[in-house]
Amino acid sequence: MWVLWLREQVGGLESCANVHKEKNHVMYEGKHIHFSEVDNKPLCSYSPKLCKQRRLNGYAFCIRHVLEDKTAPFKQCEFVAKYNSQRCTNPIPKSEDRRYCNSHLQVLGLVPKKGAEEKE
Repeated sequence: MWVLWLREQVGGLESCANVHKEKNHVMYEGKHIHFSEVDNKPLCSYSPKLCKQRRLNGYAFCIRHVLEDKTAPFKQCEFVAKYNSQRCTNPIPKSEDRRYCNSHLQVLGLVPKKGAEEKE
C-alpha cells in the first residue's frame, strides 16, 4: 500500500531512486578535516588554512568558505575593490537574482544600512 502511494507521489520507483540520490549528494571535502573540541561535530574543512567555524548543513564548509565546493548552491559576489582589484569572496545564494553580497549592496547604496534611520 505504501509503495503504491510512493509511486503516485514520485512517478515510479526510478524517480524515487533519483530523489534519494539528489538528497544524498556526494559531499566535497576540503583538506582540513577536524572536529570541535566541545561537541566533536565536524568543522569547516577549508583547504588553504584551518577554519574553526561550523559547517553549513549538508556541506563540508562554513558560509565563508562554501565557494570551495563547486556543487554548493552559491556564487561569488562580483564586487571588485578599486584600490587592489581584488574580488570579494562572500557567497550569494544562486537562487537570488543579484550580483553583490549584502555588504556590497550597502556600500554601493543599493540597500540602506541596517539601523540607519533618518534622524529628524
